[in-house]
Amino acid sequence: MDSKARILELREQLLLHTHNYYVLNSPIIGDIEFDNVSFKYESNKKNVLTSLNLKVKAGDSVALVG
Repeated sequence: MDSKARILELREQLLLHTHNYYVLNSPIIGDIEFDNVSFKYESNKKNVLTSLNLKVKAGDSVALVG
C-alpha cells in the first residue's frame, strides 16, 4: 500500500473531538516515518514545511507546533 492510500485509510478511522483535534479509533502498530515531506496551504505559493524527515518510534509522542 502506498503512503497516500495509508493516510486516506487512517483518516477514515479518525474521530473529531470537541477540542478540534483528532484521535485514531484504533491503535497504530509500528513506527511512523516521514521522508522528505513538503507541505503548503492551497492559498499559499510558498511551502510551510520543506523536506521534513522525521521518524517516530512506536509508543512515542511528537507534536509539531508552528
